[in-house]
Amino acid sequence: MDRTVRAGDDGEDAVTRATRRFRRRDASDLVDDGCEIGVRYAYRAWVEYPGDAGQVTRTPGRTVEVTLTERPRPVRELWAATGDDGATTVSFGAARAGEVRVYASPPGSPWSPGTEEVSLADLDRAASGARVRLVGAGRRRVVDRAGRGAVHYTSVTVVGDRARPGAQLDHQAVGRPTDLAVRPGPGAGEVLLTFELPAGVTEAMVCWRIGESPSGPEDPLAAGGRVTNTKLQIDGGYTVALPPGPDAVLATVYPMVRPAGGRPVAVGQGATVTLRESGAGRVGGAAVSWELRRPTNPFRRTFRVVVRSRSDGGVPGIAVVAAPGTSAPTSLEAGHLMGRAVAGEGRETTVTVDGRALPAATSALAVFLVDGDGRPLHPPGTVEPPVDPTITV
Repeated sequence: MDRTVRAGDDGEDAVTRATRRFRRRDASDLVDDGCEIGVRYAYRAWVEYPGDAGQVTRTPGRTVEVTLTERPRPVRELWAATGDDGATTVSFGAARAGEVRVYASPPGSPWSPGTEEVSLADLDRAASGARVRLVGAGRRRVVDRAGRGAVHYTSVTVVGDRARPGAQLDHQAVGRPTDLAVRPGPGAGEVLLTFELPAGVTEAMVCWRIGESPSGPEDPLAAGGRVTNTKLQIDGGYTVALPPGPDAVLATVYPMVRPAGGRPVAVGQGATVTLRESGAGRVGGAAVSWELRRPTNPFRRTFRVVVRSRSDGGVPGIAVVAAPGTSAPTSLEAGHLMGRAVAGEGRETTVTVDGRALPAATSALAVFLVDGDGRPLHPPGTVEPPVDPTITV
């Protein structure tokens, strides 16, 4: 038997090369263990026998052609991510041959075609009987635009008419919250966080953390709470009481889903926003700080509160407020306005305070960063006035 490697068109015009001959004198199968994947081979078998005159006679023989294909190899790992538009990208390692199909089914009754290699016809019959949805086929990823909520994904590698099931994955196909915005809250040291939940989601988990964004909805170092869509509409947003101090505070909003018959569960992919920038305050990216300048003349009754910017972004307007007692006012309305300065360019602005006008027993002033309309831009910082504001202490 001859084996010939063939290239080009079928028929007599095909190019032949690398002929290999096998000879066996007994009736048995011949095994060719030197073949390569993707190469077309032509095998011609014939019979030789001695003629009447002792000559060797060969029959015309018959020829068959075959091309070896790669066996389908199962996908070892699946991972999925749902974008803001609700479309889920299911990704996997590139198949060595063929393509990878991804099927979707409900997680409560996931479809599993097994782990062994099957014919493509058997796979199609099994998928049709289970009423699963074919998401698509690809070499590295497929996009599921129809999946919503809890989805079970199953991968199947297909090469020719053979198929091999592989990795499976449970995924929550939920988009991220959008339109996150932060504005002053109803009380001192509070901000109001507003956002839009993705379609089909009616509840969210809001987590915030000092210095960095939460690592997830179960972050032990983050504070948080749950809120429903109805509550967001009634209150106009979600109110966060900022922790004291100048450090940045970041919040992440996680959508929540409710599995069939179960409790709401926060989805791990959320949207993050900064509730408070690092530093005493920020305006246009400029971190600012403040200090009290006492009079150098013992008979002067005025002193100054100076706000400095640590960048070229200008300084905000400031308002200095005082109230009787040992604690500084927590809002503009909680004390007496002692002076204001409008925002401007440069790196420093000053408010002069008349010590004679301070309320009795005042021991601290509150410095508010304000916009052009006098609204607070940041929770206040405090400075201590002189024990006796009429003289230098």
